[in-house]
Amino acid sequence: MEKRNNMNNDKKIINQLVNKIKSQGYKKICFWMPSVAVNGGVHYMCKLAKYFDENTSLEVYYMDYKDGYARAILNETNVKFLDYIEEEVKFSIKEPCIIFVNSTRVIQLKNMNPKNKVLFWHWETARCAWDKLLLRNETSKLLKLIKNQKAMIFHDWSSRNILNRQFNTGFKNKSYLSMVIDKKDIIADPSSFINEDEINIAWIGRISTDKVYALYNIIDNLANYKTKKIKVLHIIGDGLRYEDLKKYVKKYSKQIVFKLVGIIPNEQLGDYLINNADIVFAMGLSAIESASIRIPTAVVLLDTKPFKTEDFFWLFDTREYCVGITPEQKTDYNVKYTKFKTMIDEVFECGHKKQIANKTYDYYIDNFSDFNAVMIRFLTYIIKCSLTADKIRDCIRYMPYSLIRVTTKKFLNRVLSEKVEFNGQVDKYVNGKLKTKKS
Repeated sequence: MEKRNNMNNDKKIINQLVNKIKSQGYKKICFWMPSVAVNGGVHYMCKLAKYFDENTSLEVYYMDYKDGYARAILNETNVKFLDYIEEEVKFSIKEPCIIFVNSTRVIQLKNMNPKNKVLFWHWETARCAWDKLLLRNETSKLLKLIKNQKAMIFHDWSSRNILNRQFNTGFKNKSYLSMVIDKKDIIADPSSFINEDEINIAWIGRISTDKVYALYNIIDNLANYKTKKIKVLHIIGDGLRYEDLKKYVKKYSKQIVFKLVGIIPNEQLGDYLINNADIVFAMGLSAIESASIRIPTAVVLLDTKPFKTEDFFWLFDTREYCVGITPEQKTDYNVKYTKFKTMIDEVFECGHKKQIANKTYDYYIDNFSDFNAVMIRFLTYIIKCSLTADKIRDCIRYMPYSLIRVTTKKFLNRVLSEKVEFNGQVDKYVNGKLKTKKS
């Protein structure tokens, strides 16, 4: 009864917040994430869009490629899709709309209603190339604007920290839109092992440049772990670095049994992990997936370049929803780190698998299972955001920014002038200042 009352109260609060948004003049929301790749960010964007469609009175839109991944996920909902076409300049919705978009997609934003409210979600755990994307050095000015307008929210501690480290922006707000996994119908029994004579470990994650070195680090640690048991590593995922991975594992083929599983449909992932993994090493949404079925879960460090470390942390030792950090962030992130060997010993030698599994699951329940609580935070962020499209246009001038072409004249590495061509318009800049404008 208490749980039902809490849910009813949450729904009441959510309705009040939606009405507040509508009173600000917004009856539509557009989730902006064009992607053909399978990744956790798209999955979560779709989860948010579906929730808005089913639980609020706002009209819900999703900006995606015609063959985008989100369309398959949301095909049985009332979410309306907008085709993302690179060459198009204008946004098709004329009425005031809320735009919710990943922070790095700012260059995709179209020429739109100047009163459109724009809220950015920064989920990157690696440094971003804004200085290369924003060709006229507007990064600092844009981030200051976003900060002052309360228009940036974060995935977790790591994404906020890396942005501050890279640009010294001073984002102090702990405005987190954390990941959530719904409670599962299946759950692991951690009182036994997959095989008493084996160490079964699973990795879940894309085999991409931003994650593959974390996987290599796990492989190195497992190869160095001394045991008489057979070491088995289940690698779940696919990506652009898959062929590199296959080459990498060959040199460890005598020490580790590799099972390159590829992509497993989300509805089958839980069964596979329960039947094949005693520990999962992962980051992001993948780490929460394994925690939600009561499997001991270790969070990995990740980087876009090779690194070596023996340090990981159990999911239950994290804080501020953090499910992955880079090696450079380690000195800033004050949590308990555990050596790889210690983790394996705790589970397989010391008999603590059940205890660790239960602590992992309890932490998931307390922090990553209540979607209504996340939605209440999310709606509050939307209400407090005051960034509108006209303010972005004043800051970076060209929307969509991805369509500009810049010609630079230099003398002795000094920029004398720049010509910016955009949608038939030509602007000339001298010493960084706009001097002439013609169409």
